Amino acid sequence: MNRNNPAAETATLFTRSFLIFVLLNFITHVAHHGVLAVFPFYITYQGGDEVMVGLLTALFSVASLMMRMATGWILDHKDRSAILLIALGAMSLIFLLYGFTASLVLLSLLRVAQGLAWAAAATSLSANAIGHIPAERLGQGLGLYTVAATVAIAVSPAIALELMYGSSCQAVFFISALVVLADLALLLVLRANRSIVFEQTLKRSRFAFRDLFYPQSFAASLTMFLFLLPHGALNSFAALYMEQNSLHTAGLFFFLLAAATAVARVLLPRIADRRGEAPMLYLGSGCVLGAFLLLAGANKLYIFYLAALVYGLGFGMVTPAMQAMAMRIVAPDHRGAASATFLCAFDLGIGLGGLISGFFARHLGYSAMFGIMGMAVVLSCAYYGLFGRNSPSAFRRQSLDQSQC
Repeated sequence: MNRNNPAAETATLFTRSFLIFVLLNFITHVAHHGVLAVFPFYITYQGGDEVMVGLLTALFSVASLMMRMATGWILDHKDRSAILLIALGAMSLIFLLYGFTASLVLLSLLRVAQGLAWAAAATSLSANAIGHIPAERLGQGLGLYTVAATVAIAVSPAIALELMYGSSCQAVFFISALVVLADLALLLVLRANRSIVFEQTLKRSRFAFRDLFYPQSFAASLTMFLFLLPHGALNSFAALYMEQNSLHTAGLFFFLLAAATAVARVLLPRIADRRGEAPMLYLGSGCVLGAFLLLAGANKLYIFYLAALVYGLGFGMVTPAMQAMAMRIVAPDHRGAASATFLCAFDLGIGLGGLISGFFARHLGYSAMFGIMGMAVVLSCAYYGLFGRNSPSAFRRQSLDQSQC
């Protein structure tokens, strides 16, 4: 991005439709991450172990992966509002059913269903929001859009865990179902009043497998897949690790993590718009590696909190920068497929990371597991340095091409 380009400063970002999608994104994440925070405890209460927790994390992510592909095609070919309405209704029903289910087999099936519904909702929200962000402010817009999710992640797990300790996991499930139901009602009212604009479907071609993915988003997606392997470990086992150390403040841990992520996403995306994603990836990966090494040796509360802050900064640097890389040169009629490609990698990284870390935690313990899983960001940087930075979607490559025109 040219530093002297005035369009980057004057293009309108805060449109009504964009802000509404930000709000919907926030509400959806509040419910989703409240359930995610207590689900590992609910599995252990029903007789599951670390391997089971990791397996269900993987099942969730595989289901999300499959649904992301289908949702991307639907968004590019069909009604972009219908898929979101159906997904939110399904999420509310699934959360309600969690509260009445004690069987690990049935919980596994519901977990798969949650992955399908969540993928459809998140992909639809993302694709529609991106349609309202000016191309020259994509990094900044995505940073602000993802801040809504970050704030939700900061608030929701802390509240959910406190509610779990004070009442039960079922109470978290029932309240989350009501929150998603409110999200659905808000969307229906706004759509009926024409207060929100969905991009119109741009293509009417028949289904083709090649339409499920967008090749120009592969480099950013694979980089993000490797970067998120540690995140699967953190999501699945940070709270259980703290519980093992007789520390019952996992809610504050996730709050600090999300707060640091929000700070990074608000203050730093402008740098990615001007200098590219490379500095964000390298510095952010260093933060994540440092945080996981802190967790590997953590034996006091302040070390856990420090690791949360450092990890949050790294995660907040990398995520919007790589999503901007995946989306910046995408034509409007391919936004659904491009969003699905990137978010598939997102889900697969977290899911595989949760599965692998579950086996490490079972056989080596939490400390060794965190130390090993943190090394995955080195692979992410290596792939980007060798291949990703030469992709047509890389910001540095684009800047060079533009300067030669």
